[in-house]
Amino acid sequence: MYNIGFIGLGRMGQAICLRLLSHDIILRVYNRTPEKATKLLDKGAVWCNSPAELGAACDIIMLCLSGEQVTEALLTDSENGLLRHCHPGCMIIDTGTISPESATYNAHLTETQGQEYISCPVSGGVEGANNGTLAAIVAAQPAVRTIIESVISRFADRITWLTSHADAQKLKIINNLAESINLLGAFEVLNIGLTHGITLDELHSVLTTCRGRSAYMDVALRFLNSNLKPSDVSLAVRCKDLCLAGSLADISRHYPISDAAIELFSRVREKYGDEQDQCEYFNFINEEKKLNDN
Repeated sequence: MYNIGFIGLGRMGQAICLRLLSHDIILRVYNRTPEKATKLLDKGAVWCNSPAELGAACDIIMLCLSGEQVTEALLTDSENGLLRHCHPGCMIIDTGTISPESATYNAHLTETQGQEYISCPVSGGVEGANNGTLAAIVAAQPAVRTIIESVISRFADRITWLTSHADAQKLKIINNLAESINLLGAFEVLNIGLTHGITLDELHSVLTTCRGRSAYMDVALRFLNSNLKPSDVSLAVRCKDLCLAGSLADISRHYPISDAAIELFSRVREKYGDEQDQCEYFNFINEEKKLNDN
């Protein structure tokens, strides 16, 4: 039985942890803000006072952090860094979406210390984590795949296996760009329909059964049908992912739709703030229409 730890208890991190705990996994947790662990501790998780304490106690450590700078600092900190305190052979599973260069650097750094770094960016949101239906893009050496699959399969039901950490992140970044484009388009289509007097029920009936359907059309419809309940993806996260996409795109080429998505979400973030939901684009459209009408 492997000792498993988890660092990073934001919305996605908590959802993955709850899923692991529901499978009777003994889980050690750490977060910079301890109050985010309260619900997990009530479910049986074990609190660690520092990354160093968690690292020394675990064979498998999962990370769900806000960005690559935070991840690199956690790995390399001179006092509490994981690489300083993890034992040889420890497996570090990073679920974050970061740049290909950072993932490659983390893997090299980890492997020189005798530990194993696994890139595991996930897609499907908090809802997918709750239901165990996330999709995972995993870069790992074949020798450790069986071990880590036994953990990842508790919260993800689709795994794409790779050996390149850079390629795993490139695929996730491309996927996130597609999500962004699809969500913007879905809200614009729905807004056009509502403006022309078509009911939300009628739009739902057609756009979930005809070829205009997409995963993010479903997200947009769910947002409108739930009285604007957030989708659990903040504008800060969406814009961080789009910044990675912008860095990935060939600067010698012009991708007008991708460029528009990056610009539009940047404007929405500027207007509503980091912590507001990505679905605020629907409200942004309506406010822009009012300004234009005036």
